[in-house]
Amino acid sequence: MFFETQNLSNALCVLSHALLKQGVWATRGKNAAGNRCLEFPGAVLVKINHPTNRYCFVEERKWNKTLGWAESLWLALGDNNLSMPGSYVKNLYSFSDDGVYMRAGYGPRIRRFGDNFTRYRIGDRIMYRQYGDSHSGVGVDQLRFVIEKFKEDIGTREAVITIHDPVADDFDRGNGDVPILRTKDTPCTRSIHFMVVDGKMNCYVDMRSNDLIWGFSAVNVFNFTLMQEYIAMMVGVPVGAYYHKADNLHIYEGSYDLVKAIAEKYPENAYAEDGAVPYQYSHTFTTLKEFDSWLQKLSNYEKGLRGVDGDLPYSDEQALEYLQDFAEEPLFLDWAKVFYRRWTKKPIEFTNPVLTTLFE
Repeated sequence: MFFETQNLSNALCVLSHALLKQGVWATRGKNAAGNRCLEFPGAVLVKINHPTNRYCFVEERKWNKTLGWAESLWLALGDNNLSMPGSYVKNLYSFSDDGVYMRAGYGPRIRRFGDNFTRYRIGDRIMYRQYGDSHSGVGVDQLRFVIEKFKEDIGTREAVITIHDPVADDFDRGNGDVPILRTKDTPCTRSIHFMVVDGKMNCYVDMRSNDLIWGFSAVNVFNFTLMQEYIAMMVGVPVGAYYHKADNLHIYEGSYDLVKAIAEKYPENAYAEDGAVPYQYSHTFTTLKEFDSWLQKLSNYEKGLRGVDGDLPYSDEQALEYLQDFAEEPLFLDWAKVFYRRWTKKPIEFTNPVLTTLFE
């Protein structure tokens, strides 16, 4: 099934209507946790024509306006320690095997794929399948590969980031009989493919399974389209279209009333006109080294706002003063302003007017 949409809000409305009309009820084993799923009967491909409008304005969705930015920072840093994103959504800890790391977190798989042999203990059991803080330095930086592949050949079809790691995700290395790995967290995303078409950066995401409410509309589209945008910046092309393929796109029974309320209030074409002239950031960075430098500065600022390792959070005056460090880089300035808004609770005007409206 194919759905062409204009932005995230429009996609949520379109898919809510379609799921109620075409969805079938199913129970999917242990992961269903006793709940039934309403799912599309076949694979779904969603095209979003204006992916830089990655914000959800559907009021009933009660969208977390900060989480996508926090998770995107987390992914780009190559981190999967839950202390940072867990500060924004504590429920993330319920998906962790050890209460410290997100075992299948995408960050390490993007920035150091294959460096997955951290040894750790749960009770009397030794585990080896954790992407953790300590690492050997032999992992593959797939973000670097994608950017350098485009620098070498702008027409390449090989700029793919792989998320699923069979070595880490399939079997439990800790036991001699090698049973299937028992874990709370198996990556839903399989790959993220970037390709320049008609001079613009397209992004193609392949997912084995996807929850419309808690995955697709919560953070998935946001994270991958922001990655699409900053990769396009480093490659030197504008953003094109975003394609999201899910072999199983669904909601759990507990989300049914929400999806029904969205479909009843909003027509399928709701928000279709929003973002017709999409906002794209200007930028100063052109290399991964420069991007990583800004990323580290942003990480330090976020930690200062939040207060970590026993340090007191920035005062309001410090928070505003240090925000000026991002003045020359519009994307990172707005990224920092999102965290400023979250922790100080003070209104602020964003470079992107869509964000100013969102946070009003």
